[in-house]
Amino acid sequence: MTGEPTRPLVLVVEDDRDTREMYAMFLDFSGVAVLTAASADTAHAMAVEHQPNIVVTDMMLEGSGTGADLCLRLQADERTAHIPALLVTGFSQHQAGPLQEWACAEVRTKPYLPDAMVQDIKEILARPADRRAG
Repeated sequence: MTGEPTRPLVLVVEDDRDTREMYAMFLDFSGVAVLTAASADTAHAMAVEHQPNIVVTDMMLEGSGTGADLCLRLQADERTAHIPALLVTGFSQHQAGPLQEWACAEVRTKPYLPDAMVQDIKEILARPADRRAG
């Protein structure tokens, strides 16, 4: 007996509720299971508990941590170091700095359309496991 294929689980971290809900609805419609958070602390706790396939985070978040802080925290924690992160920012790539500084798989600048996010998620998850994280 064969079950349905498991949908990838994406944790979307975005402080703006409307943007967070838009991304979540689009990802769900695209066949992806979605969890959401508004802060780095909540997102880290959810990543530890739920072990998503990937984290998509905005740079600016609620509370004291940024998306870059979250990426570094995920990478430094042995429970979440294997989870790739996609960082979305309003800063240009030049302003944002090198990916290695933030331990994320990719950085994308806003505006960032949901269909581009789905494509990026698929591309990152298709990479060999040792090339997914930053």
